[in-house]
Amino acid sequence: VIVLAASAALLEALIPPSNAAILFSALTNVPVSQTFAAGMLPGLILLCFMVLVVLVKCRNIRNPEPASPAERWRSFVAALPGLFTPIIILGGIYAGLLTPSESAAVAGVWAIFMGFIIYRELTFKSLQMALRETATITAIIFAIIATATFLSVVLTYSQIPQQIINYFTEIGVTFTLFWVALALICLLLGTFVEIVPVFYLTVPIFAAIVISFNQSLLHLYVVFVAFAGIGMITPPVCVGIYTSASVIQENPAKAFREVPLFVCVGILYGILMIFIPEASTWLPSLLVQ
Repeated sequence: VIVLAASAALLEALIPPSNAAILFSALTNVPVSQTFAAGMLPGLILLCFMVLVVLVKCRNIRNPEPASPAERWRSFVAALPGLFTPIIILGGIYAGLLTPSESAAVAGVWAIFMGFIIYRELTFKSLQMALRETATITAIIFAIIATATFLSVVLTYSQIPQQIINYFTEIGVTFTLFWVALALICLLLGTFVEIVPVFYLTVPIFAAIVISFNQSLLHLYVVFVAFAGIGMITPPVCVGIYTSASVIQENPAKAFREVPLFVCVGILYGILMIFIPEASTWLPSLLVQ
């Protein structure tokens, strides 16, 4: 359960609204709406992979007593306000009523309203704690962004991305070999470094190479997230596992024996996304039309 919950974080990185999509768009100047659309179909494919793993792992578990229709209806009604949140975000963006920042602000106000009025689980003390944690995390992220921005300026003046592109061109590297190199780099960095710094350190260079091959940056987004996200469940960092374990108050060491299966599934999914670029470009092309 711990590894499954941690692996499901990859769905958040693909299926909108996604922080990873916004970050990628900020680094590559790709419209956020296009990046959101690019992650939808790959996210659903990953969901199918996850469901298949659960069905295989849980095939010997005894089925619990099924819920009655009344219980299912009550659960559905209780979940409706929360399910309305992504409608606010995506509907506001695609309808042209809100920018991504404005839609996030409106969704935040809606979440506070739900916590105080609808579910009545949010208190002023917990809201204060949430705001404090948000400020701390935001400060950390912006410190990383500042450092990464300085690094990008250094890379621009030193023309390192151009030198890398020239090197790839001179030795005749194919686009497939580039994907192999990207996968290995993302797997290695994702194992030891948080995914946000990995974005800022590598995406500008990868984007320049992809553009030199006349390929889609949306395809890069999906493949990059697929491989870099595996680092969330691989030791020693494995932030996803530690977070999931703390929520259900279990020892994270118990989950490590299940990690290889989910890593293999993640790698298989990443390889599939490499060879099916249409999965990431089909829906955005429909929106453009």
